[in-house]
Amino acid sequence: MIFAVALGGGIGAGARYLIDKALPHPWGTVTVNFVGSFLLGLLASLFVREDALAGSATWYAMLGAGFCGGLTTFSTASINALQVSDEQGHGRSAAFVFGMLAGAIALAALGMLVGARLLPGPGTSH
Repeated sequence: MIFAVALGGGIGAGARYLIDKALPHPWGTVTVNFVGSFLLGLLASLFVREDALAGSATWYAMLGAGFCGGLTTFSTASINALQVSDEQGHGRSAAFVFGMLAGAIALAALGMLVGARLLPGPGTSH
């Protein structure tokens, strides 16, 4: 299980690095946090339910804690918030922080909704 988390985390961290370098500051951080939140919501919806994908604990650990954990970054978002404050003022920094938080939560919820539609529970239909 630990190897699976480490493997997923390494791949996620590598993806985060590439995305952060490809996009202008601070949009790489926003992108990885939004994408990671959506993916973790989707994975949680698909893998966590008892009836969903039995025997998938290793996959969930690798993709959820590993890949999504390696992809997303609270620490970099914190530094970006301070940089935005220095460069553009406290108001822009507050908008950045609250926008990222609200967006990440909304995308995690959307991921869970999409997952529920992809794999409905017993007695439900599409």
